[in-house]
Amino acid sequence: MKNDRNTRFWDLVAKNYHRDEARFEAITRRALDSTIRHLKKTDVVLDVGCGTGTKTCEFAGHVKTVHAFDISSGMLEAAVQEAAGRGIRNVVFEHTTLFDERYKQASFDVILAFNVLHTMENVTEAVRQIHALLKPGGLFISLTPCLSEKMARITQFQFNVYQLLGKTGLIPLVQRFSITGLNGLIATEKFEITETGTFYQDLFSVYTAARKKNG
Repeated sequence: MKNDRNTRFWDLVAKNYHRDEARFEAITRRALDSTIRHLKKTDVVLDVGCGTGTKTCEFAGHVKTVHAFDISSGMLEAAVQEAAGRGIRNVVFEHTTLFDERYKQASFDVILAFNVLHTMENVTEAVRQIHALLKPGGLFISLTPCLSEKMARITQFQFNVYQLLGKTGLIPLVQRFSITGLNGLIATEKFEITETGTFYQDLFSVYTAARKKNG
């Protein structure tokens, strides 16, 4: 698995990740509701960085199949348990990366990336790969914290500590997106943005749905 530092970090936080997710539950709920409106029962979906599987399980019942992956085995253990506890059978969980050769080009109707783009070292390369994996006319849906924007004071303090630790190599660094910069990145990668929204809960997060252009 690439980038052992990232993998070790997410394995370490996996047990308490539900608690961290709950902090931004209102934002996540709004993004999930918007996402479900875009999904069809025939869709084959790829969930990028599925974490503990809570969001994966929310939309699994609205599509045909979900391929969900994470770089963290600890996250995936929790995700498998989450799906089993809900009786969900149409999700395939994989311990891998976005560049797994088993994921074929033009093979997914929808690709989801919730709270993950800012954790990637090369976001441009990742967005290009997402574009390649989508079928023509396929949909890329993301929810991403924009860490260059306004934050609550406690969130700003926590982020400053996180950045300091990241510079020492103890934990992964994160991308500091602005709202316009994030949408600009997606729009320039042969996507047409069809829906976007900005949510605030201690920090700004941007929800974006973008369709792969034909040709």
